Amino acid sequence: MIIRGRARILAVAFILMILLAGCRVEKVDYYTGTVEGDKYAVMTSVSGEIEVVYVKEGDRVEAGQKIAQLDTDALEIEKMRLEAVLEGAQADLRNIANGAREEEINQIYQQIAQQEDQIGILKDQYNHVDDAYVKMTRLFESGAASQQQKDDAKLAKSNAALMLEQARAQKKLLDENLALVLEGATEEELLSAKSRVESAKWAVAAVEDKIESATITAKHSGTIETVYLNAGEQYAVSAKIADIVDLQALNIRIYVEEKNLQHVKVGDAVLVKVDYDSTFETSGIVEFIASEGEFTPKNLETKENRQEVVYEVRIRLEDTSQVLKPGMLVDAYLGDDDNE
Repeated sequence: MIIRGRARILAVAFILMILLAGCRVEKVDYYTGTVEGDKYAVMTSVSGEIEVVYVKEGDRVEAGQKIAQLDTDALEIEKMRLEAVLEGAQADLRNIANGAREEEINQIYQQIAQQEDQIGILKDQYNHVDDAYVKMTRLFESGAASQQQKDDAKLAKSNAALMLEQARAQKKLLDENLALVLEGATEEELLSAKSRVESAKWAVAAVEDKIESATITAKHSGTIETVYLNAGEQYAVSAKIADIVDLQALNIRIYVEEKNLQHVKVGDAVLVKVDYDSTFETSGIVEFIASEGEFTPKNLETKENRQEVVYEVRIRLEDTSQVLKPGMLVDAYLGDDDNE
């Protein structure tokens, strides 16, 4: 009886162990992810025809190295035009700042003198036609002249008066111009001239910047992954000429189930292995854990985890051997590696 009782107790204990084992959440120690590299687009802010592309896919490039060259003929012509505008604006500013030259002042004096002579001549002409009009009026009143003759004399007097008035108005303008020249430029005129010079300088600098941008260089070191355009093709503003991937800055993106997220922390060390080489391994550091979960991405979806909520985790690789390349599948072991 005692033996049977002990057997029954052992049987119950065994069954409980099986049940507990079935209910326990198993920790997953590794996840499969794809190697990714930091990618940089090669582009510029100007458009034009590509003269030459200096690189091909797979080339190693350093920051500052030439990638392509755009045609700059039209920009060079525009630069020459704007430089001419700048020179004219600078000359105007010098003239305004320095004031009128003695020759210019003397020329205005001569114009005034000539105008005074002209006024004298026109005044004599007016006096002559005025006397003729007075005489013609007397003749008309005595019946010795017709109405038409009187009207013609009046018209001649009016024309002479108008010409004299215009000559005097012209002399007044010359006098005012002389006064302004002798007084010099106003503060507003000087400020306006300086503004035109600065505007012209900015225009030249802008086209020079475009010419410089037409030489397209790498902003980051890395390997040319893709070349999108070739020599002779048109380049539109902000289009991509090439992509550079930094093979020294690789990372892995994995997705961890919500139930296992507690085992992952930023800064954790990660062991990375590949299937095709059992001797190769490298390390990584968890640098990012998503704050919000998502359903399993389509490319990782299986019947078992179709409705599983997962969190994106990015691991920065510390591999400098360049064995790993973007696109490779690797296994990332989280925590220790006791289950390998």
